Amino acid sequence: MRWQLLRRLNVGLILVTFVAYLSPYVAPDGWFWWVQFFGMAFPYLLIAHVLFVLTWLYRRSAYALMSVACIVLGWGHVTTHIGFSFSDADIPAEADTITVYTYNYRGVRTRQGADDQQISLRSVAGHMASRGVDIACFQEHGLNPITHQQALAALQEATGVTYHIHTQPDNRLVTFSKYPIVGSGIVDRLYKANGIVYVDVAIGKRTLRVYNTHLLSSGISTETQRLTGDRDVPIAEGQRWNTVKELFRRVTRSGRSRVRQARALAEHIAACPHPVVVCGDFNETPLSHAYYLLDKRLEDSFQERGSGLGTTYIGLPPMLRIDYILHSPVLTTVDHTITDPGLSDHYANIAELAWVAP
Repeated sequence: MRWQLLRRLNVGLILVTFVAYLSPYVAPDGWFWWVQFFGMAFPYLLIAHVLFVLTWLYRRSAYALMSVACIVLGWGHVTTHIGFSFSDADIPAEADTITVYTYNYRGVRTRQGADDQQISLRSVAGHMASRGVDIACFQEHGLNPITHQQALAALQEATGVTYHIHTQPDNRLVTFSKYPIVGSGIVDRLYKANGIVYVDVAIGKRTLRVYNTHLLSSGISTETQRLTGDRDVPIAEGQRWNTVKELFRRVTRSGRSRVRQARALAEHIAACPHPVVVCGDFNETPLSHAYYLLDKRLEDSFQERGSGLGTTYIGLPPMLRIDYILHSPVLTTVDHTITDPGLSDHYANIAELAWVAP
């Protein structure tokens, strides 16, 4: 009887997973807004499938093929969460390459919340210098112009290279470039921590447009931590269900805003005369409509050359990939690394990109 129940649960999991596979193609601003939650849950659905496969294999049952088939049918989605590339791309020795870095800095603090900006700035500058970064996009870098100049000085001291800097007043998106910045602009109206800006950088005879992106946050981390007991301020008795409902409302509202931002960015990219790189914190998983709107025009550097788990967010909910480097097809990814500078609740993403067209 219990194995019959397990088989039914496995079939139910498969049906739920197919709904998750549909979530990138369903906009959350219509009747099917609820589909986005299945896409967000995909890493946990994948773990459940693996457990079912192991259970059926232990039983020497062919029912293991049910979850295996489900995973294979959604393999393109699996590779947006887990990288299976364990070598660099084979490119001509004479190909031009650039190294791009993106990091949500969480206000230039340490992970423990300490506010020693000089230590934090020097740490990131050293991290970038060791990776030979050419272009860096930071989100939540801080609002103080003095901090921006201190970061520039720390970076140039660590590398011995002159960097150019682009900022917007009263906004935390900051872009550094070894190459001259010959143009800049705003794609989406800016909040203090969120928005979309771009710079055009001159690389030899080429011009590359780099978008620094921080889509609207859901603002659910604190409440999720309270639900799981990881915050000092507990949820009042009888308020747990109200907190859960508020989390759903926040995700739904912010998801609609992120889709609007992604549409604006996709339209801007379509009209751009130059190859583009899109960096930043999307606050969306790969099985989201916002990600789909951008990825269908561009290539995902992690999906091309990443290895291992694609997790970029350390907080709750766990195992989320929400930070990305996307690029035009005229570029190819040589290598993609997710690394931890140890200063934020995000990991940094680094991609080495090569030009594959004149």
